[in-house]
Formats: sequence, C-alpha cells, structure tokens
Amino acid sequence: MATAKVNRAITFEHINGVLTFASGNGDKFSLVLDNLSTASREQAILFGVARKCTNATALDAGASVADKWTALVDVAERLHSGGSWNGTAREKGVGGDGGLVIEALMRAYKDTREKAELAVTKLMAKKGIDRKACLKLWASTEKVGGEIAAIKAERAAKIAASANLDADELMDSLDD
Repeated sequence: MATAKVNRAITFEHINGVLTFASGNGDKFSLVLDNLSTASREQAILFGVARKCTNATALDAGASVADKWTALVDVAERLHSGGSWNGTAREKGVGGDGGLVIEALMRAYKDTREKAELAVTKLMAKKGIDRKACLKLWASTEKVGGEIAAIKAERAAKIAASANLDADELMDSLDD
C-alpha cells in the first residue's frame, strides 16, 4: 500500500490495483487500474516514467544543467536496468556501500574495494564528516568525478546497445 499527498485537500492510496482518491471533505473515487484501456495504461506508464525522471532534476537552485541531466539519466538508467522505482541507497551511489563512488575510487587509484573503503573511512575521520558527505566530497574531485562520468557513459552505452536501436536509422525514418 502506498499513500501520497497530492495537496492538502486530496490524497490517494493504491491497494491491489485500485487507486482511491479522497478529498478533505470526505469524497472518494476509486479507479480499478485493470479497467483502463491498453492505450490509457501505456499513456499512464509513459507519463509516470517521464515524471519520475524529470522530478530527479529538481535540485538546488545552483545546480547546473549538467547536474540536472546527470540526475535524470541516473534515474532513467536505474529504471531501464530493472532497478527499483525509488532507488536504494546503493543504486543511487551515495549510501549503503557507496556503490558508484567506491567503484570510481577503485578505478581512479587502481585499488581494491577494501582500500577504497579505507580511504573513505580515513577521510571521514580527518574531515569530521559522515559517510554521505565524504562520498560527495570524493565524487566532486576531478579524478573520481571523471571516473564516475566514465562509468555512467559505459552503462549508458550498454543500455543503448541492448535497446538494439540505431540513431541514424531513427533519423532517416523521419524523412519518410
């Protein structure tokens, strides 16, 4: 069951394929998702995935277009590769074991996971910061940030290759 507030007056709840909306004045409306036409379901999926990906771009006011693009691609890659809808800390690369940042540290310094973890632990102690802040600090360096970009590019290339689409063919098809 998932409940989310749409605004102060409207909420919704999803239980076993039934989406129930409720108003602050007691009105309710239930929508059985299996009753949607195939076209409506496809549109709902497209809208939901597009909204999920673009919501990731809602960063701090100072975020660059590149930062926003990276956030969007991270979510899209996670969903495309079968990851969870909201993403675990590991999938996001900033929690759990540090995922992407640890992998980038390993590549940047040609070290083992243990040595990369030790570098994180030592920097946390030296700077007096928590793990998340430490991983962000490492990620903001040119060397580790460059490896993160390379890893993401490799992942994106794999996803593109698995889609079995050719950009030139798509462009040429627009002339038809």
